[in-house]
Amino acid sequence: MTIRALSIVLLAAALTACASPPGQQSGLDDFKARQADAAATAQADAKYREALMLWQTVATVDPGDAEAQKAILSLQSTIESETRNAVSEGKAAYRRGRAADGDRWMLRALALRPGEPTALQGLRKSVSEASHNRQGKKVQSSYGGVDLKNDEAQEKPANKAPIDPAVAIQRLFDAGDYDGVLAAVAASDTTKQAAYSALARDAHLALAARAQEANKLEEQLGHLDQALATGAAPKSLLLERQTLAERLSDDYHRKSLGLLKTDLAGAIEALEKSIDFNPSNISAKDKLDQALTLKRNLEKIKAR
Repeated sequence: MTIRALSIVLLAAALTACASPPGQQSGLDDFKARQADAAATAQADAKYREALMLWQTVATVDPGDAEAQKAILSLQSTIESETRNAVSEGKAAYRRGRAADGDRWMLRALALRPGEPTALQGLRKSVSEASHNRQGKKVQSSYGGVDLKNDEAQEKPANKAPIDPAVAIQRLFDAGDYDGVLAAVAASDTTKQAAYSALARDAHLALAARAQEANKLEEQLGHLDQALATGAAPKSLLLERQTLAERLSDDYHRKSLGLLKTDLAGAIEALEKSIDFNPSNISAKDKLDQALTLKRNLEKIKAR
């Protein structure tokens, strides 16, 4: 049996409905704890959608996790409230003639809820009016300040049938524009985003592969996390993600060993990252304790 095949078997055992052996369960528990900590940090920074996606990752691998389900409901309510407030503030700014402020509020609403119809309508109207004003100024300048309004004399562009968003997103994917796919999915109607989850997953996996080829392992890990967050990723991907996180943890642990004698602060930072990537890295934890003890002793010596 290959290492990959064995990894999949172990993951399946960890995710069974029955109680799992402690050794097999630890990897899943570490992943859930990491995602929960990252979600708390994101929420503290008002990055509500990011926090929601992190909790959804936990719910994907463990649908029975009560803490994740509670956090998801709470964040969905927060996002709903924050979105309503952003749209309200944007409308008020537009009414006061403060287009730039209105645009910022509507962009905030779209960041919270991609495809929010009122925010999209407000932005489109604002952009259209700004474009019309700029065009009007150009016409007046060309004709000595005379505002020409003879619409019949102007050619009207032919109406073009709108492209189906699903077709447009698929074209982006086929062209290898995976960042474009993700941007298009994020900007799509929220009621249709679930239909694009497989494309979003495959785009993240393709970007993860590119990052791996470029040896950008942390970027690769980020895309694997996002692929898991789509809910359409196979659960075998979790173990691939865990293996990469452990590799990054080991890399930062080794880096810290080379810094201990020359850059204690850098060594401590590397060890903290090592533990962030793999909270079960006992060697890194022990070395961090030693490094922090050394730091405290040096500070006491300097204080004398």
